[in-house]
Amino acid sequence: MKHQLRNNNGLTLIEMVVTIALMGLVMTFLSFHMVGLSNLWLNRTDDDFFEQHVDGVVLFMTNVMEASESAAFGENEERPPVEWAKPPGWSDMDDPLLYFQQNEAPALFVREGLSLPAIQAYIHFDDRDGLSIIWYSALDAEDIEDERDLRRTRISSYIIQMDYAYYELEDDEWEITEDPIEEDEQFKLPDFIRLTFSHPEQGERIRSVLIPHGSVEIPLF
Repeated sequence: MKHQLRNNNGLTLIEMVVTIALMGLVMTFLSFHMVGLSNLWLNRTDDDFFEQHVDGVVLFMTNVMEASESAAFGENEERPPVEWAKPPGWSDMDDPLLYFQQNEAPALFVREGLSLPAIQAYIHFDDRDGLSIIWYSALDAEDIEDERDLRRTRISSYIIQMDYAYYELEDDEWEITEDPIEEDEQFKLPDFIRLTFSHPEQGERIRSVLIPHGSVEIPLF
C-alpha cells in the first residue's frame, strides 16, 4: 500500500501551493485597497489644500487685525488700530499702505528664529507676488535706513487682487474699489479689505477681512 509521505513538522506540497496562492490573492487585494486609499487621500488633499490655504490666510489676517486693535487701546493714549502710512524709505511718489502695530510679533514674523516685540507692519499687495506684510521691529528701528532694510513676509501668492470696501452711511450701501478712496487729500480708511484668491484648477475664492476702526461699528455685508 502506498502511503503519502508527510512531514509532521511542515506542510505537504499541495498545502504549500494552496497557501501561497491564498497569500497572493490577499496581497493583491490589499495592494488594490491601499492604492485606492492612497488615491482617495491624494485627491482629497489636492481638493482641500486650496480651501485650507484660503481659510488659513483669512484667519491669520483676522487675528492680526484683532491684535492691532488690542495694541492700540493698550496704551495710555488711544490711536487708530489701522491707518495709512508709508514705510521707512518709501518714495514720496508711492501711495501709503495700511499700517498697524503689534505688541508681539505674529507667528510668521521672526528674525533668526526668534519672535520680536513691538512690530511696525504694512499690508502690501503686488500683482506678481500676491499679499505680503512689510515689517520691522522696534529693536531694528535705528538701523532702518531705506526699504532694503525692511523685512517682508509673504502671506499668499494665490491672492490676485485686493480691493477696498467702504460703507456709505448716507446711501446705506457698500462701495468696492480697487484703489483706496481719497477725501480732502487724504486716503480714507476702508471698512474691509476684500481678497480674491485664484487657483488654476480650483477657481477663485473671495473673502473679506475687517479693518478695525476703534469704537466705530461697521455693518456686515
